[in-house]
Amino acid sequence: MKKILVADDQPMILTAISRHLSKAGYEVIEAENGLLAINKFDIEKPDAVVTDLLMPQASGLDVIAHVRTKNQETPILVLSTIGNDSVIVEAFKSGADDYVRKPFVPKDLLSRIKELF
Repeated sequence: MKKILVADDQPMILTAISRHLSKAGYEVIEAENGLLAINKFDIEKPDAVVTDLLMPQASGLDVIAHVRTKNQETPILVLSTIGNDSVIVEAFKSGADDYVRKPFVPKDLLSRIKELF
């Protein structure tokens, strides 16, 4: 079973993503902020990361940078309300593999996650 770390500071979104991924057969590790995501990445060694960009204590860009220093191969999907092209480009330059805008369609998100593997 693939393990996915999901980082989002909005409890409703975190729960919704977790529920959809679990139903699809993934093991989900939740992180309510960027610092927890960084710590849980080191402990849990997930197969992929889904992260928001704007979070307290550490941003999604911080999460991406940390993951990339530890593992160049771990797929990273950014899920954010930010649609600014420069931020999207920065996320990709930092090491993100895909970018999905909120609000998202769960079926589309699952499809994009499957493509990462």
